[in-house]
Amino acid sequence: MENASKALLISAEVLIGIILASLMVFLYVTMSSWGRGIEENINIKEVYEFNAKFTVYDQREDLTAQDVVSIINLAKNYNEKYEGINFKIDIQRKSSFPGNNLDRDLLKIDTNKFLINGSLKSDNITSYLYRCDITEYENVSLVSKIEIRCINYF
Repeated sequence: MENASKALLISAEVLIGIILASLMVFLYVTMSSWGRGIEENINIKEVYEFNAKFTVYDQREDLTAQDVVSIINLAKNYNEKYEGINFKIDIQRKSSFPGNNLDRDLLKIDTNKFLINGSLKSDNITSYLYRCDITEYENVSLVSKIEIRCINYF
């Protein structure tokens, strides 16, 4: 009888050990997936904050030359900041612009000359207006290509 009670105690201890090990594995899996969820939410927030700086201009047809220069400078800053990780924002001219000798790649233009030529029409009253379209997103959903056109050049 004494051996039977010892065997019963040993089997109870083994059962408690298995339950505790199972509980630890369950907690580990739950906590690690919870941690990944938080990390994904942080990444989504960072992407949203990055894109928000550009999407505020997307599909607007009331942009001034100053807005265009703001977009260009913002893209230049991000291109310099993320130079080593194969990320670049491309800004292209998609129509005729005032001072039509501008490069199609708006990141290469002299923004001061653009402000002089691209702000007011020859009557010095009417402003040129521009439209911005975000046409491409990088595979991680970051803005990667922006097209700008002058909508009242003629």
